[in-house]
Amino acid sequence: SWKKHKLAKKLDKFLYGEFMRTNIYEEAKSVLLNAFICGFGCMRVEMDGDAKSARVYLKSVFPDDIIIDNTEFTATGEIFTIAERTVVPIKMLKATYNIPDEALEKAALASGSYLSYRSVGTKWAVLVRGIRKACDGVPGREILAIPGYTIEDKPYEHEWLPYVFYHWGRPNKTFYTQSVVEQALPNQLRIIDINAVIHRCQEIVSRPRLLVQQGSSVSPLEINNLNAKIVMYKGTPPVPLEWRAASQELYNEREREGKIAFDKFGLNQYTSGGGLPDAARLDSSAAVREYTGIQNSRLADPIQRYEDFFLQIARTIIRVIKASGANPETTWYS
Repeated sequence: SWKKHKLAKKLDKFLYGEFMRTNIYEEAKSVLLNAFICGFGCMRVEMDGDAKSARVYLKSVFPDDIIIDNTEFTATGEIFTIAERTVVPIKMLKATYNIPDEALEKAALASGSYLSYRSVGTKWAVLVRGIRKACDGVPGREILAIPGYTIEDKPYEHEWLPYVFYHWGRPNKTFYTQSVVEQALPNQLRIIDINAVIHRCQEIVSRPRLLVQQGSSVSPLEINNLNAKIVMYKGTPPVPLEWRAASQELYNEREREGKIAFDKFGLNQYTSGGGLPDAARLDSSAAVREYTGIQNSRLADPIQRYEDFFLQIARTIIRVIKASGANPETTWYS
């Protein structure tokens, strides 16, 4: 109907305004980078402020702070339970939630074993927000807690979560997928080994050697690194020794490993370097598009997931605003 058509256009303008106001495209770069490194990135959508001045707030969440029940996801293909953990100063916890001092002290002590590879300061505590979404009319649960003390515990009535995820690889019966870093790691380790060998060879060869014939009256003490140095000799003059630092095979292997890594992800080495192959002649715009399309077709799958990521953020923004009951001020951008 014409009425719904007009409402859809207004909603589209409102969402675009929210995208601009929240600077979502910059925040999304952090999500994309986290996906490259950790396999997935996460964006949290929530309302910030009181009922009169409430605004949508978007925040990129570090993947290590997100806990997913992978067994549940493998069995159902959905995320029903999620927990987000944050390390917060106990002063801030007391000021925000009015937690008793005794509970804060115990939480700070218990947070010392937060992670084996990440330490927590003595005046800090781990704050965990856990949500289990509703399912088939059965309410879920939302809690906010620190070790040994529950701050909030209330029903969660919604069949969706205020988190949006982007995966570099397509999840296949498991939430956690390989990242770009994990896929490229074998090639990177090999390149590091080759670079170390080449470096050692160059260190040896770059230091000059002189061959002095036995019986020549050349004093080694006179040979140093001073400029315009005169070396006195009798008999046969000293001869510099020069030899190749590293085999060409090492340099070729290093280039080959880099090419294999590019091929894994469908990246064109010339495009990434901003150039074209030496023998290529692209005499028209259509030829340039055809050449670029070879790479784009390989990256179509992650690109489509990235586009869907923004669509899911838009849907979550609508859900979060509706669930909050707030009436945020509309921001318009032409």
